[in-house]
Amino acid sequence: MIQTYKFKSSYSNKAKLQAVRDIGRAYKKYYNKLIINTISNFYKNEGVTPKFLPRLNIEKLSERYKQTCGKQVKSNLDSWLSNIKNRIRDKITASNLSEENKKILYSINKYGMWYKKEVLIKGEAVSQDLLKLSRNLFKHSRGDYPKLRNTAMNLDEKVASVEKSENSFDYWIKLATLEKGHPIYLPIKSYNYFENKIGVLKRQIQIIIRPDKIEYGFVKDVECKKKESIEGKIIGIDTGVKIPLTTSTGNQYGQSLYGQLRRIDDQIIRCVQVRMKNGFYKNSPKLKGLYNRARNLLKNEIGRISNEFFKNEKPEVLVLENNKEVTEGLEGFSRKMKRIIKKSGMGQLRDVLIEKSDRNGAEAVKVNQAYTSQECPACHSIDKKNRKSQKVFKCVNCGFTRNADYVASINIRNRRSITRVDIYTPYKLVRGLVEAFYSPLPVFQT
Repeated sequence: MIQTYKFKSSYSNKAKLQAVRDIGRAYKKYYNKLIINTISNFYKNEGVTPKFLPRLNIEKLSERYKQTCGKQVKSNLDSWLSNIKNRIRDKITASNLSEENKKILYSINKYGMWYKKEVLIKGEAVSQDLLKLSRNLFKHSRGDYPKLRNTAMNLDEKVASVEKSENSFDYWIKLATLEKGHPIYLPIKSYNYFENKIGVLKRQIQIIIRPDKIEYGFVKDVECKKKESIEGKIIGIDTGVKIPLTTSTGNQYGQSLYGQLRRIDDQIIRCVQVRMKNGFYKNSPKLKGLYNRARNLLKNEIGRISNEFFKNEKPEVLVLENNKEVTEGLEGFSRKMKRIIKKSGMGQLRDVLIEKSDRNGAEAVKVNQAYTSQECPACHSIDKKNRKSQKVFKCVNCGFTRNADYVASINIRNRRSITRVDIYTPYKLVRGLVEAFYSPLPVFQT
């Protein structure tokens, strides 16, 4: 498993740090220009990305840096397109289209044929209406382009290498500069956590340049913890805004996050009201500071919640909902705060849990989330009236009463056992399959 370990740049002098910043500025300029050029050609070439990206004319940056930057751009574009495909697939699954049209759209999405002028599937041409629909799905799922903001350079051995040190430092980074034949050496002091991790140090270095600091990252292929049993401790997870994480063991994590977000949002609303009253409509430094505060709070809390969960629960199988859309619990928040929570909040929590599952020797399983908040875990009847409120679940059939998030987490855990229901099963079919799975077998009299 690939992991990155960060190191401080505080042992480098000002001249060396300035040289790194000069490289970062040229690299960032080239990266963003190459991204815009490639995406522009992507639309012109009917949605096809070339195997090798062109080299643009940017002064100062060497050909080796251009090659390295081109690899990073290609990798980020592939990830960007892969994420778009996943979002489109989820939207197709949740739509009310016919099964035949869904299959056609799945094929268009799988092979990235959104912008083809003509598509043939099994020898028959796809209608222009479906092609137009696929383009609209792409447009509404693409999100932001992968531009560099704070410069993060993924450098290979063409321009950067790590050398073991024999003096007071542990490592030296040999880094090519904008001046040909004048590399610089950046000193690194290591730490026990990095040294004790058993693995192979990759020939790749990350340099993250922020306005206030520079960080170096060493990439290591470390050994994963062995999964002794995938049928051991199975824990279902329900995520939400008011209670970020509820487990099928009855534990809840991050209960204070909702109140903290509310307090920040109240400040945002008051600030916007005062500015609008005085005729100012553009963002201000104060507003931007509040937005960043909310993003940083979500990022820190998501990391803390996930770490605390794995430390306390020690799951062997982690069962989560497939859907990342956040809808409930956003009432009363401002429009901007809703966007921040959706983009940087609960959807990210699921991704972090999946990522950390491998590190902790657990298996992460996604299941179809349909009716998990309406199904009774005792009698398995499904009725929207069972969910009395955001907090309370009370079955209208058998009277079973518990916390609603806890009930949802139990149903998510149990959904893994229903093999006929997968993440692609249409919403309308799930109810019948679930009820059939739990219905008692008929008794035949002889």
